[in-house]
Amino acid sequence: MKYHPAYEAVRNYYGQARAACSQIPLINHIDQGITILATLRATSQAYCLHPLFQSDNNLATFRHKLAEFDPYVIALVMEYRHIANNHLSNSQDTDITLSPLKEVNDMLRADKVQNYKDFLLYNKNHPNADRLDKYFKPLSVLPPAPILLVRSSYRLCCSFKDALVANLSSNPSLIRLSAST
Repeated sequence: MKYHPAYEAVRNYYGQARAACSQIPLINHIDQGITILATLRATSQAYCLHPLFQSDNNLATFRHKLAEFDPYVIALVMEYRHIANNHLSNSQDTDITLSPLKEVNDMLRADKVQNYKDFLLYNKNHPNADRLDKYFKPLSVLPPAPILLVRSSYRLCCSFKDALVANLSSNPSLIRLSAST
């Protein structure tokens, strides 16, 4: 995937940029999301592209790139944009409206798990930590994954194993197990 045009597009967009709090390269968000999506046996092209089109400014700036990618992938990106932007961390609403498209819900799951991992590692002492923690609670209402999602995601992204162990006892609803998707 790392040499797929969708990945290259986001890699070029992020360049050497780093997250403000953690100083982790922004591309790590995509790399870890791809790992989670692979665990879910889900597609990752649209996930790679979501940063290019998620904000209104980025959509306007990169609209010329829309024609460069498969229309179905772009449709998934736009649906993801719609669902994710309706549930931003500055919202007081802790409920998340799911997409009718499994691929988009898989993207939401990967994004939330990866972002929650970063929150636990780097932002637990943030002035708005309580509000942010509530923002991540809807992880438990996403459709169950065919794996032990959070545990697998933490194992695959080993750097946050300690954060998982510390948080699972206080947040057992994050562990969802199902034989079907």
